[in-house]
Amino acid sequence: MEAAASHPQAETLRGRGRVLVVPAPPGDWPDTTRWVLRHYHRGGALAGLLGDRYVRVGEPRPLREFGVAQAVRSLGIPTAPPVGAAAYGAGMFYRGDLVTEWVPETTDLAATLFGAAQLDGQPGTGRGRADPLEAMAAAGRLVRLLHERGVAHADLNLKNILIRAGAGTPRALIIDLDRARLRGPLPERARRRMLARFERSLRKWERRMAAPAPPGTLEAFHSGYGTAPPYRASESG
Repeated sequence: MEAAASHPQAETLRGRGRVLVVPAPPGDWPDTTRWVLRHYHRGGALAGLLGDRYVRVGEPRPLREFGVAQAVRSLGIPTAPPVGAAAYGAGMFYRGDLVTEWVPETTDLAATLFGAAQLDGQPGTGRGRADPLEAMAAAGRLVRLLHERGVAHADLNLKNILIRAGAGTPRALIIDLDRARLRGPLPERARRRMLARFERSLRKWERRMAAPAPPGTLEAFHSGYGTAPPYRASESG
């Protein structure tokens, strides 16, 4: 991470922990390839106590996320291609990094819906924002694919869905697979939790931006998903 930070073309992204975008090393990659390096950092109540340290129990989280990302791609689900992962032990703790390919021509779903430049997270690089309702329909198709192929995402929110605009219909990609699980066809309760979490994220962004999402937003999502919402937004998840 420190070597990447010293690169003259490194860009720092906002979000939990440290995230950098740097050109891929020359040789094995096309000249335009860039990498996203994410340093793991705790959230919640333990963030102030442990910061970027994790207890050395079981498989380190960056290595596990790398494996999940590979498995998700093998299932035909669009996500940022994983490049590598590392865990650095120090006594009973470790620190870790994950490297993925930077996906060009993308904007996250929050920025797509609310018209803001990327507020946190991956930089918007598209030639233009996708139509918000088309983007939500693409997100619905993506979430349906996750459910059908048994991927339980632990934090399904607007920032973790990237929309790739361009010629034709927008495409959606899922990112941040930390704590995601491959479970086989998801039971209805697990599906409801993910869908309810997604809607709560939408309402949170409406409050944050002090503006409603475009009319028909949730209807477009559920049209892409293929069903009416079988949940209540107040369900825990």
